[in-house]
Amino acid sequence: MIIAFDFDNTISKDANGFCSIMKLMESRGHKVVVVTGRESTTYPEDLSFLKRMGFDVYFTEHKAKREYMRGLGIEVEVWVDDLPESVLNDYEGTPTTYRDSE
Repeated sequence: MIIAFDFDNTISKDANGFCSIMKLMESRGHKVVVVTGRESTTYPEDLSFLKRMGFDVYFTEHKAKREYMRGLGIEVEVWVDDLPESVLNDYEGTPTTYRDSE
């Protein structure tokens, strides 16, 4: 099973907790990825710790996450996201990151 976790206002709300869950799911044989709606130029350093932990990180550039991942040949089965509409729809509006919520 492939499980995708969002970063802003999901992982960023409790990075240690979510990373523990993500590692647990990997230890059970699942593929865990991080899919953010961010542009790749918007504070990419915020997600670098996830790459160092071995997670693949995808920046969708405000595109619908499911369609973006399918375009890469990756069929995500479970989405963990504070904005579930971003899985099916392109992002409309002013882009925000967890930094904007602090």
